[in-house]
Amino acid sequence: MATYPNNSNGNSQGVISQVVSTGADAVVRATKAANRAVSSLDFDGLGATLANAAQHAIDQVRGYSQAPVRSPYVITPKRTGLVGGLQVAGGVVLLATAVSSLVFSLIFTQINGVLAAMGFLSTAAFVAGGVALVSRGTDTFGLGAYIDRIAYALADRLVVPVRELSVATGIPMLRLRKILKRALSCGSIPQGRLEGDGVNETLYLTSASYNAHLQSQANIQKAQAYEQARRQADSQMPDDAQRVVSACQRFAMSMMKASERITHEDTRRRMADLTDRIARMSEAVRSHPDVAPKLDRYVEYYLPTTEKLVNAYAELDAVQATGANADATRQEVDEMLDLLTQATDKQLDDLRLDQVWDVSGDAYVMRTMLSQDGLTGQH
Repeated sequence: MATYPNNSNGNSQGVISQVVSTGADAVVRATKAANRAVSSLDFDGLGATLANAAQHAIDQVRGYSQAPVRSPYVITPKRTGLVGGLQVAGGVVLLATAVSSLVFSLIFTQINGVLAAMGFLSTAAFVAGGVALVSRGTDTFGLGAYIDRIAYALADRLVVPVRELSVATGIPMLRLRKILKRALSCGSIPQGRLEGDGVNETLYLTSASYNAHLQSQANIQKAQAYEQARRQADSQMPDDAQRVVSACQRFAMSMMKASERITHEDTRRRMADLTDRIARMSEAVRSHPDVAPKLDRYVEYYLPTTEKLVNAYAELDAVQATGANADATRQEVDEMLDLLTQATDKQLDDLRLDQVWDVSGDAYVMRTMLSQDGLTGQH
């Protein structure tokens, strides 16, 4: 298990002193080496010796500069040893008092039953209080050391699962959760929050990180509600429209998975552009399900064929295939992606134009009917 330095005000001054001392030692060694080299006229040895001395100093300074980082969001409580010792001592006094109370209770048993009963109750109270004080004092006694260990394990992190922190500090989960709750209650982690339950509990070191978590949870809930509403709306569309929307969704998922295996950035950009066009097509079908029959060719041929070609491209990259044939295949797939993107743009324009004509036609029919009914004010 890793060791953690003590938290003291002179820590940084000590590191500086060590660095200065290391530099001075390196200078002394280099000077002695230079004197020996000059006296023997070994100037090649002089250069090597000076280089070794300088490298040694650099290595030493680097070692000091890589000292463990302590979390700035954790404050070690003062005098925990003294407070813990006093609590233990108080508990021992209460336990001793309980023994005395028990003795007097036994004596009064033969004299006055009421006083004896009160004595036994007092004894029980003293025992309970003494045990509680001893237990709390024992925990408080080592609390500062535990919090120091936690602070160095956290380093510069703002969010950490408690299970992961347990592994990093070597503190068992149950004990660590108890220590963290004590640290939060006594102000050692001023902005800290524990969220979750059991093995899924997470420690947030700052209010900002906790608020970001809450916002993320809210966004997830909104996204889930939106997705549920969308699925419900999709289920009410005609069968051919549902078929197009499902095909577009499958295509987007396939492109996402294939993109993770493709190393060429230009190809991944082409795939993203095409996926964006297909997503727009899906939205167009959701808004106007009647256009779905015009996209049968996409569902039956264009999208599945594109998936097949892109997966073949991904296989080439997965095995790091090289050579003229592999390059030619990649170029053909890139050209096909560009061509299908342009074709999809044209298809989207055609769908929008159809919608415009539909709106114009509806407006013309309504205007004609209003005029025939004499409601336009025109004769």
